[in-house]
Amino acid sequence: MLTDGAYPSQFLFWMPAAAVAVVGAGLVAASRAIAPRAARGRVAARRTRWLAALSLLAVVVHATAEGRLLADGPPAPTGPTLRVVYWNPSWGSTPGLEEEVRLSGADVFVIGDQPTDVPWQRVRSHLGERGSALWAMNSVVLSRHPLVRWGCTSLEIDGAWEQARTNPDGSPRITRQRGRAVWIEVETTEAFGRPIVMWLIDLPSDPLLDRAYVGRRADEAIRSWRGPSYRRSPEGRDVPEEQSHAGFPEPDLIVGDFNTHRGAASIARLTRGLPSAFGAAGRGLLGTFPRELPLWHLDQAFVGPGVRLVGYRLRDPGEGRHWMQIIDLECAGSEYSPVRKTRRGPVSRPPPLAVEQRRGQPGAEVSISSRRCRG
Repeated sequence: MLTDGAYPSQFLFWMPAAAVAVVGAGLVAASRAIAPRAARGRVAARRTRWLAALSLLAVVVHATAEGRLLADGPPAPTGPTLRVVYWNPSWGSTPGLEEEVRLSGADVFVIGDQPTDVPWQRVRSHLGERGSALWAMNSVVLSRHPLVRWGCTSLEIDGAWEQARTNPDGSPRITRQRGRAVWIEVETTEAFGRPIVMWLIDLPSDPLLDRAYVGRRADEAIRSWRGPSYRRSPEGRDVPEEQSHAGFPEPDLIVGDFNTHRGAASIARLTRGLPSAFGAAGRGLLGTFPRELPLWHLDQAFVGPGVRLVGYRLRDPGEGRHWMQIIDLECAGSEYSPVRKTRRGPVSRPPPLAVEQRRGQPGAEVSISSRRCRG
């Protein structure tokens, strides 16, 4: 399969197959219309029909394979579930973020790029009395469960172009993306059966970068990372810890903005060969970017063997530049395979009113941290 493992092929890999088929069919029709009259015979008409049929077949095959339209749905949950929401608004103002956090049903809500004009004090009040929050390398984690440990690093990817961004206070700044990675361990034993480890990845968006180099460099940075990590104290302070070994802890879930389409070879080592959530339970032709016409699935999730994927869908939040991912998990038995086909079943979540009542407890406090990792 053509993918982004080589620099020339990455540009072909990014071309939406359905759009290519439609454009090809249009070119066939246009060539037929402008062809000399002598060429518009019975043979030429037959060729045109065959080319049109092949273009239609390509669209159908793409919709079936790429969009998983005939695939089985996710398995029904058999126990407590954990919902993770990942959204990269990609800077700018997001006045609806508070409502998203309040009504999404998310146990862990991850924001890929910290937006501006967010009433963080009010947002934090929806996390409940055991909630915690973290600001690390421009990513934000809002959790209804206590944060145990975390760490982060720059991926030190060279060559990306400069970009104009906006600071949280609204002031402008010029930045050069080098990639970043954050890992967190969340104490979800009470609700989920055990703690969960997540990686949060953000790769540079410069389309002229060699994606094979980007994935390789990101993987090297994570494998060679030596800390420090931080342990969240009961008082809400982050206490540095020395690392006894190199590398991030093994993930149960990897989420992020990888800035390449699903199925990309360039991120296979970075994501440890884990199956993608879309490949196991997703369905549809749409991706996550740009929000108004999401042809590219840049925001992705990868599921570790210790958890069981019971739901995966994308949703348009109505603002920002990306769609959000909604991922539902439960603890996996030793016999479970995330890519195994099973019967379809719904994911049970509390209704919005129940969620709102549960989160709106007066006097709720959350611990908070804001720190930039070295790297």
